[in-house]
Amino acid sequence: MVPGKPTPMIDKTARARREDVSIELRCALIRSTMRRHTVPLVSEEQRSRVKYALEHAQGADGLLFLPWQNVRRDLVQECDRAGMSPAAQTTFDAPAPPGCARRAPLLT
Repeated sequence: MVPGKPTPMIDKTARARREDVSIELRCALIRSTMRRHTVPLVSEEQRSRVKYALEHAQGADGLLFLPWQNVRRDLVQECDRAGMSPAAQTTFDAPAPPGCARRAPLLT
């Protein structure tokens, strides 16, 4: 990771647009620097979270989200609030080991 540059998942989130989600919430387009991937939204939990994001997103100029101003500060605050040791933003971008479903902790 290069300091000051967004990590891969944050970078993909920054590119998200409202039109990337199908009207019936069945799939979403994920934009990376070199490719685009269509990802199915198969569970009701996935569709519910995407619907919530669409309803509450505050992005401008077609983007779904506003830029994340201070990732490091926000992760430290949320980890503290959750009672866990601070996590680096790269923790949430690491690929899952083969055969393992990876679930990031919910920071609510």
